[in-house]
Amino acid sequence: IKPFESFAKEHLEKGRTIVYVSLDQKILGAFAFEHEVRAGTKEMLEGLVERGVKHLVLLSGDEEKVANAFAQEYGFNEVYANVMPEGKADVIDALKTKYQNVVMVGDGINDTIAMSRADVAISFASGGSEAAIEISNIAITKSDPMDILNLYDLSQKSLHVISQNYWLGTGTNLAGVGLAGLGLLSPIAAGAIHIGHTVGIMANSSRLAFKK
Repeated sequence: IKPFESFAKEHLEKGRTIVYVSLDQKILGAFAFEHEVRAGTKEMLEGLVERGVKHLVLLSGDEEKVANAFAQEYGFNEVYANVMPEGKADVIDALKTKYQNVVMVGDGINDTIAMSRADVAISFASGGSEAAIEISNIAITKSDPMDILNLYDLSQKSLHVISQNYWLGTGTNLAGVGLAGLGLLSPIAAGAIHIGHTVGIMANSSRLAFKK
């Protein structure tokens, strides 16, 4: 491949992948490929950081220069290049010892082992491999990176609503017990309180349907 070393060096420095073509052990040429990145990826990563995600890691089977160039452009904190599927899984295991929760987003067959080790695995249903979709906990149907942010926001809102519902249900039950203990609560009134807090919980939860 010596005749194409300068060509390869030039494009590797720009973060492109080089593929050589040969016939009967004779080198014919080389191609330089630039990765097509889903629109909105950079905005999604920046949005995660703004929401408090502490550490962004890129796991890639690509050559080191390609992965580093991509990571620098898109703001990753750490890069693992030239990693095989088992190597990606080992990285996930190592990250789990350092961080409380590890989420992995992937869509290829090579990602599946690592995705199975993550606390939460997210795949892209459109354009992703069947294996990645099957192993993931959550599949983004439209394969829009910005839906990762929507998922994050919806998850946070869901936890907030769950907490509200818990205290709503527990508070009314404790109030009912107290009133019943004082002889101030009839069976009909107790039933009304129960129905009231159930309706309140349902109404509060329904707000999630309007969360965009």
